[in-house]
Amino acid sequence: MTAFASHFISTCLQYSTISNTCVQQESAIANMENRNHFSLHCIQMETQLIHSNMMMLHTALLHMARVESVSASEVMSLFSLSADRTSTERC
Repeated sequence: MTAFASHFISTCLQYSTISNTCVQQESAIANMENRNHFSLHCIQMETQLIHSNMMMLHTALLHMARVESVSASEVMSLFSLSADRTSTERC
C-alpha cells in the first residue's frame, strides 16, 4: 500500500467519523426541538383550560360565599334567639 492510499483511507475514516458525529448531534438537536415544541404545546393547552374554567370557578366561589353568608346569619339569629330566651328565663 502506498503512502497516498494509506493517507486517503485515513482521511476517509476521519471524514466518516466526523460525519457520524454530525448526524448524531443533528439528531439530538432535532429531538430537543421536538421536546420543546411539545412542552410549549402542553403549556398552551393548560393555559386554555385555566382560562375556559375561570368563569366557572368565579361562579362556584360566589355561590359558596352566599351559602356561607346565609348559614352564618342563620347561626347568628339562633344565638340571638337563645340569648333572648335565657335572659327572659332568668328574670
